[in-house]
Amino acid sequence: MRTAIVTTLRNAEATLSYFVAYHMAIGFDHLFLFFDDPNDPLFEQFNHWPDVTAIQHNSLLKKLWLRTKSATSNYAFAQREVMARQIMNAEIAAMLAFDMDIDWLVHIDADELFYCSGSSVKDHFNALSDQNINVVRYLNHEAIPETPHITNFFTEVSLFKRNRGSFDAHQKDVFRNQIKLPTPYFHFYDNGKSAALVTRQTRPMGVHEFEPGASVIHAINAPCILHFPCCGYTHFLAKYKTLGQFTNKWFDRGDDIIDIAPVHILSRDTVSTDNDSAIRQFYDEVYIQRYAAYTAACLAEGIFFRLRLPQLTSLIHHQLAESHEWAGSVINRTSTYQ
Repeated sequence: MRTAIVTTLRNAEATLSYFVAYHMAIGFDHLFLFFDDPNDPLFEQFNHWPDVTAIQHNSLLKKLWLRTKSATSNYAFAQREVMARQIMNAEIAAMLAFDMDIDWLVHIDADELFYCSGSSVKDHFNALSDQNINVVRYLNHEAIPETPHITNFFTEVSLFKRNRGSFDAHQKDVFRNQIKLPTPYFHFYDNGKSAALVTRQTRPMGVHEFEPGASVIHAINAPCILHFPCCGYTHFLAKYKTLGQFTNKWFDRGDDIIDIAPVHILSRDTVSTDNDSAIRQFYDEVYIQRYAAYTAACLAEGIFFRLRLPQLTSLIHHQLAESHEWAGSVINRTSTYQ
């Protein structure tokens, strides 16, 4: 059983080595890294990591996008919608995974980790295949930064809001009737991320799911996604300066973003002021202090939880050493689809 992760990334200098080393350490066999910034200096480094396919945002990638089925509804938005690029990148990764005899593909962001507490990654995916399950969606839990001074959020942040989909009956009652948390509960999405059994027909359905196969499960008592959005002021600022003045609707359709993820719009508008003191105050109030008064009670009830991830410095250094001996060519790996 061979497993892989696909992610589209930008501004990941402080965390990408950990992201790769962590997922290798828990049993993933391969990672597909799509570097969204054409000039990302990390590309050259990770283009030589073992068991990594690094793909640069360039003219070749744009040609590959046009060969995906996802291009029909996404290519026109590729210039300004990061999700459009993520969807097409995930489909390219699925094509490559099929040719590399990879069995399962997980699509997550570079500020997320696939967390498998009980069984190993391989045991988990073997069990899914044994049950004839070919698409699975995992619940995500959202990290809460407790300081603005964070470099590697994966090891420096330990406090999480539990996804409401994993609440037991008592926690549901406490959440509704006793602890009056600010709304919305999650700043960002709460509908999970997915993995799919790789076939020639595998392709994403948005950034959260793959097109349904014969069966789909929502994994409550299984691995989960740990999401670290905007953990640390510098990460927050880099994200919204990069996104710039995005529109108020995703893909110019559906509900206004302000009605679904108001913090996303408020963050955009605050960062656009270029008023450093106002931006810092906003970050402190919205991302750090908003839940501080509720932390003790929520931890006691299991609505929040703490999870400290291991340092992987020795493994990262080992992989860096190996990378100098490995010759991986992204052009060769993608030539089938030119």
